[in-house]
Amino acid sequence: MLRLIFAALILALSQPALADAFADYRAIQIALASANVTDETVAKARALFPDQNAFVEKVESAARSDNDYFIAKRQTAQAAYRDFILLPANKDVLHGFIAHQLAYLEKQSVAQYSRPGMSLAWAWATLSEAAVIGYEATGEQRFIDQALRIFRVSYENTDDVRGITEDFNRENVRGWSFDHYGKTGREHTFAGRIIAPMLRLAIAAKGKNIPDELAREIQKHAADGVEILQAHLQFQVIDGDKRYFKYIFTGEQDAFNHIASYTLAASYAYELTGNKEFRDICDGFLNYLFSHVEVNENGAYAWDYQINDNPKKRHRSELWKEAITISAIAYMNERGIEVSRQHRKGLVRGFTTYIARQNRTVHARMGAETFPLTAFNLMKTDYIHVQLFMNYMPLDQWAPEVREIILDTVASRSDLFPEGLLSGFFSAPAYAHLLRYQTGGRVSRVMQKILDVSDDVWGSIKPIGR
Repeated sequence: MLRLIFAALILALSQPALADAFADYRAIQIALASANVTDETVAKARALFPDQNAFVEKVESAARSDNDYFIAKRQTAQAAYRDFILLPANKDVLHGFIAHQLAYLEKQSVAQYSRPGMSLAWAWATLSEAAVIGYEATGEQRFIDQALRIFRVSYENTDDVRGITEDFNRENVRGWSFDHYGKTGREHTFAGRIIAPMLRLAIAAKGKNIPDELAREIQKHAADGVEILQAHLQFQVIDGDKRYFKYIFTGEQDAFNHIASYTLAASYAYELTGNKEFRDICDGFLNYLFSHVEVNENGAYAWDYQINDNPKKRHRSELWKEAITISAIAYMNERGIEVSRQHRKGLVRGFTTYIARQNRTVHARMGAETFPLTAFNLMKTDYIHVQLFMNYMPLDQWAPEVREIILDTVASRSDLFPEGLLSGFFSAPAYAHLLRYQTGGRVSRVMQKILDVSDDVWGSIKPIGR
């Protein structure tokens, strides 16, 4: 109950005035978290979730409660709050959430940032990814419009447009730079993160009935993105059947999640262009990663943040970093960069063994080390990063239990997830991913095949005690 009180406080303090489906969604959440359910809450719940009668009845019960005992009232609201988190994703809520996030970003003014990519790349990438997934799931043009808003801002703030120079004198390398160790450089990481949703939209929109003007803009953004990605291929390291990048600022082998950000975009570029160089770096990266995993006796995979010859610099990777790696690998698999059954099992069990452990605990790092996250050991930035726990969701293509574990954990741990499934921009892709399972959505035959995983599950993957 203390967790919900904490969640209600966070929600109440963090929400500006909103005027859309997301506003109603958040208002319902705040009312349930604070046990302050009214007739207005019931009306909003009925309008937003007309097919969820059981949930609406619980909200009505919380509103009609005549019990004077605060604990009893809270228990009624708590039961409804859990059901609220487990509700099917709502496309109007997703659209409203992205709109709210974009409005916030636009108020900040890109001009104030000396390195726009360094400050905004992750917001651009995750929000546009969510919009593209929203389009894939619904076929609605409004999600294309949101994605294009982000793409335009991204290209309006490349280094060449802003007059930003890098310190490594690399010709024909465009994109978005950032600073480290007192130097400025354009890296494959930002290129991959920002460009991947552009290419994914080009694939999703191909052959669809959309206005010619939008189709041309999508194609132009994709072509520019492929060109930027192509320029980075010259810097890959080829070691037999393995491929990776070095970190430009130190010369060390780069972190796995950085390379995965690029190879996800490369997998889309390969599908669009047929350029085998893009396919080769995807296959080579997977060979590189899987050659460095540590395999638990139950088959679970864990690995270090990066490969480093200095033992003092090596450490197991944090959950939020490898959420990026693993979601990229899962989406690459959907595009035909296939992951073997053994590796699928290792990735899934790595999540259920090391990250989502028994009794709904969430641990900070891969591997046997214990570091359960709580409200008391999360700093502000970690509340942002822990949202990426939900980005393990694409593993559900191989094991639907992963989706169930994530939703159950978010519903039960309001101390870790006080804003539920929709918090900052990092949470948007996972919520959008849930739309792929909604009835009535315009899901392609290819997507149906991707989501049909009933014959490819390895029995119970839930840790003992869950």
